[in-house]
Amino acid sequence: EVMKIRGLSERIKKFGEIAPAKIRYAESRLTYLDDVYTLRNVLAHRAGTIDSHSANLLKHIVFSNGDRIKLSTTQLLLLAKPVIEIASSLDKKL
Repeated sequence: EVMKIRGLSERIKKFGEIAPAKIRYAESRLTYLDDVYTLRNVLAHRAGTIDSHSANLLKHIVFSNGDRIKLSTTQLLLLAKPVIEIASSLDKKL
């Protein structure tokens, strides 16, 4: 069931519904995971060039339509810390 869901944060939410894993603590941080997922898709499918749809999806970093993805160390750490915390917590649940 989980693999039928599109998007990482939506999969995590579905996992929390199905399995007895209390993941509510992670929900406030899932927007960081969404940003990483959006950037991954832009890199993989748009050669690193932001389109307006992707620019509108991003919550924690700002890019405009036509920008090439270039992350500063500060931006990378801003996204990495909550994503690592989510992964670590889910790993403990599994």
